[in-house]
Amino acid sequence: VNNYLAKKILLEEKLNAIRYPQLYSLEKEQFIARADSVKNVRENHLGKLLNSRQDINEKFIKFEQADILYSRAWMLLNYPDYYKHFAKKNSVNLGEDYYSFLTELNLNDGELIDLEFYTMYLKSYLNKKTDDEFKKDSTLKDIDNALTAVKLHLTKEIFTDETIKNYMLYTLMTAQIKYEGIKNTEALMADFVKNCTDQKYLTKVKEQYSKWEKLAEGKPAPLFSYPDITGDTISLSDFKGKYVYIDVWATWCGPCRAELPHLEKLQEHFKENENIVFVSVSVDNTKDPWEKMVKEKKLKGVQLFAKGRKSSISKEYMINSIPRFLLIDTEGKIIDSNAPRPSGKIKEILENLDGIQA
Repeated sequence: VNNYLAKKILLEEKLNAIRYPQLYSLEKEQFIARADSVKNVRENHLGKLLNSRQDINEKFIKFEQADILYSRAWMLLNYPDYYKHFAKKNSVNLGEDYYSFLTELNLNDGELIDLEFYTMYLKSYLNKKTDDEFKKDSTLKDIDNALTAVKLHLTKEIFTDETIKNYMLYTLMTAQIKYEGIKNTEALMADFVKNCTDQKYLTKVKEQYSKWEKLAEGKPAPLFSYPDITGDTISLSDFKGKYVYIDVWATWCGPCRAELPHLEKLQEHFKENENIVFVSVSVDNTKDPWEKMVKEKKLKGVQLFAKGRKSSISKEYMINSIPRFLLIDTEGKIIDSNAPRPSGKIKEILENLDGIQA
């Protein structure tokens, strides 16, 4: 078995030599042929082990066979979206029977919960079913935290194995809280508590939820102080008496850079208003890229450098992904610790604040 696993590592290195952009740019027939070829190589390698010994642990065999089966299924399930991304196409012609492989797979084998490709497949399967629901009913997007709400509903329908269901419920709520916060999540949280029967998952989510409560609307905004482009130290408290819209970003972050033109338009829209200030806090690891971009792009507003994703602002405001936007009121209290992006509905929100006139 040890020899089998050692050779498997070397084999996987060869099989994974083709990079994602090349692999997922293949047309459907070529991609399926590649996926089947990889599956056959892995099955042949496992077959040599099984033919050489009769006393191999049955659970080990099950896990190896499942790893081969669900890794291929995961590839096939993600191909349509990855193809459109890497091939830069708006659509892909899959044919009527493309998803027939889904009927061959077990969504409720709790024994496989520790198998990475199995859980990856379950999540991708849930993503597909969620997309299907949104396509059938466009009004779903209008409910609070729509994506997580629909996924929670589908999880209760699709996954009947208690171990699988609890795991999926836990990962959904963890992701929601970690990346989106707890705004308007009371119904989601109640649904999770009602349906999750695993105490350790319940405890972890409740602990995570309680940490976010300090960032709820009306709570004092955690203070921070960072140097600006001239080297002067600027503090959040310096802006008391004004509304503060904060952009936590980095030069290496594509979505962050995509928001910059929208942020510039937002600043231009409110340029005559002295009751609001726009603050951008960079979490780049080094100062040079930040200084270069601020100067070359002539970025407006207050530009601060926090140095790294482990900076105090990231910790205090539970920032696990960027860009992240914060809105603070004139008294230094939180209005929204996960505010809409400049490309979203923030302009209307700002215009409706007391003392703000566009």
